[in-house]
Amino acid sequence: MYSEIHLTGISIRCVSAEIRGTFKIYNELAGVPFETFFDALPADYEAHMAVVVPEPQGGFFYRHYGQAIMAVTGFDMTGKRTTDFDSDVGRFFSRIYEQASAEQKPIFTLHRASHALNVHVWERLVLPFTARGGETVVAAVIIPREFKSEFLQSVLASSPDAIFAIRSMRDDDGHVVDALIVAANDRFARSTGRTVEQLEGRRLHEIMPGHWHNGIWARYMQVIDDRQPDTFETEYRQDGLDGWFRVSAIPLGDGLNVCFTDITKLKTAIASAEAALRDAEAAREELRHQSFTDHLTGILNRRGFDMALRSLQFGQSRYATSFAVISIDVDHFKQVNDEYGHAIGDTVLIGVSNVLSDETRAGVDIIGRVGGEEFMVAMPHTTLPEAAILAERLRLKLARTAFHNGLKEFFVTASFGVKQARRAEPLREILCEVDGALYQAKRAGRNVVICIENHVGPGNGPATE
Repeated sequence: MYSEIHLTGISIRCVSAEIRGTFKIYNELAGVPFETFFDALPADYEAHMAVVVPEPQGGFFYRHYGQAIMAVTGFDMTGKRTTDFDSDVGRFFSRIYEQASAEQKPIFTLHRASHALNVHVWERLVLPFTARGGETVVAAVIIPREFKSEFLQSVLASSPDAIFAIRSMRDDDGHVVDALIVAANDRFARSTGRTVEQLEGRRLHEIMPGHWHNGIWARYMQVIDDRQPDTFETEYRQDGLDGWFRVSAIPLGDGLNVCFTDITKLKTAIASAEAALRDAEAAREELRHQSFTDHLTGILNRRGFDMALRSLQFGQSRYATSFAVISIDVDHFKQVNDEYGHAIGDTVLIGVSNVLSDETRAGVDIIGRVGGEEFMVAMPHTTLPEAAILAERLRLKLARTAFHNGLKEFFVTASFGVKQARRAEPLREILCEVDGALYQAKRAGRNVVICIENHVGPGNGPATE
């Protein structure tokens, strides 16, 4: 039989308003005869009270048995004796009444009784008195704390979740130090390797010490103090549990109803979905990168360069900044492929892109391969003279870069067209004019830099066209 006996912290432990109110009146009228105390009670409190007096031969005689108690238990104890019931609960009542009358101290109990199947736990305040005639009287306020029903039992039994109820265990100062398991379903019992009967009345710290290691107990205490439910997720891999759980803690009297829902599969599915999303995003990013990147040289392709150039043009239009464009074409590249093969030709194209990358401003200038052997460079915040100087530097650097076909060393040159974009100038016009400058460089004998106004050739320096 589940029972608890408390001599201290009664006002903290009790839940019912009737017991709390009765205890308050008892303390306010300490030492008065039973009749005075009884007259001071609210009228409806009598229905929840049993009054007993000791019998000479032992046990107690029920002088009064409240209507509210009879309504729940289904029988009337008035005129009966505690010794009439040879049961655990009958002996428990006798012991508590004897202790209260002997010590002349109030006692608060929680107990379960088989004679009231619809009540899960009773709470009882036992108060000793002396009547005006000197007779010992014991009054007990008896309130069902928790009712249980077939529906509740069916839900508990069929639930895939681990469900249990705990009652606070308090020290003499009223602080919660542990909890008693007062109810549990089969799912919870199986997870601990015990039966429901073996769990009831056991300390939570004994059955599930992991609660103290991972912060769950602290969450329980918050619920008990605030009387507000809490739901959280935790990883629990001890005490018979192994996985991720959603824990719901709901205030229940001076304790909690707790539900552990296994969400391990859900967590795994979410993690897998998140990983798949990351992989898909990475794949999309890679595809996007590939769609804008030249696979041979690793710099922007025509599509990527045009998009970057549009962004640069937008910035020029909005912020009144300047930018310049250089168009580059490797001279006689077909002869390189014909004489040395396409693999060497690819090496040349990679070498050209490396020269462009090395000589331009990383993260500022934009370089791209826009055709087979055609390259372009766009330079923000750059004037035509500055762009012409960079183009000449690129031309010289490329002309001095050696390539190899086995033991044979060879060199290539390139022609350059340079243009500074005018504000609000259409992109098509910009590209058309810089290509026109490049074609002029080809017609001028190649390996030269042609600006819209200026011509820079090998060893000649800037010259007017």
